[in-house]
Amino acid sequence: MSAMLMNPLVFCGCGNILESASCAICSVAPPTETQSSVCKFQMNTQPLEVYDAFAIKVVDTRALVNTFCDKCWKETPCYSDSKQTRSADEGLTMFYTCSICKHNWLEYS
Repeated sequence: MSAMLMNPLVFCGCGNILESASCAICSVAPPTETQSSVCKFQMNTQPLEVYDAFAIKVVDTRALVNTFCDKCWKETPCYSDSKQTRSADEGLTMFYTCSICKHNWLEYS
């Protein structure tokens, strides 16, 4: 348990909050008593559930083609992807990734 001292707000009869002993608008000075109140509170803490953002399974949607891998030295299933990396009047660039050894290479068409 913790305790805090709180000063109560004092209002003038005209509705304004009294910041000092007299109202700044109507100059009323009500009788004042020094009094403080105690506010007790208790904090209940529980651990938060944390989700691993990196635990998402990524599915490879690239095409799988049989191509000769220079690192495996055999024809293996390789993921392929194509992009237009040069000017529009030239062929596509093919990107390959070997599904066995993960070797990457590209071919210009």
